[in-house]
Amino acid sequence: MLHVEEKVTKELSVPWKDASVILGKKLGYNIMKKKLETVWKLVGGIELMDIGDAVYMVKFDGEDGKNKVINGGPWMIYDHYLVVSLWYLNFNVVKATIDKTMVWITTRKHQVFGRQMPSRTTKSPQKV
Repeated sequence: MLHVEEKVTKELSVPWKDASVILGKKLGYNIMKKKLETVWKLVGGIELMDIGDAVYMVKFDGEDGKNKVINGGPWMIYDHYLVVSLWYLNFNVVKATIDKTMVWITTRKHQVFGRQMPSRTTKSPQKV
C-alpha cells in the first residue's frame, strides 16, 4: 500500500473539491461524456474523469449546472439510472455504497383530457 501524506492528498484534490460522483453504466469515456452533455443540457461545460467500475467524477463549469444535476433527475443513460452525489475527500470507489436514492411516486388517479388513466403505483418508499 502506498502512503501519501494528508497534506499532499488535500492539495491534489483541490481542483475536484466541487465535483460530483456519478455511478452508472460502464461506457467509454467519450460516449459517457457525450451522453451526459445530451441528457443534462447544461449551459456550461463539464470535465469528466473515469475512475473505474462505472464510476465517474464530474467537474462543472458553473454552480448552476452542478445544482441542476444534483437536484434534478432522475437521470438515465441507455435505460440505466445514474446515481449522482457530491464528491468527498476520502471517496473510495471500492467501498462506495448507495445509502439513499430519489424515487418517483405517482398518485392513484390521473386525469388526462378528461379520461381516467390507469394507476402506476409502487409500494411505500424503502431505504435502499
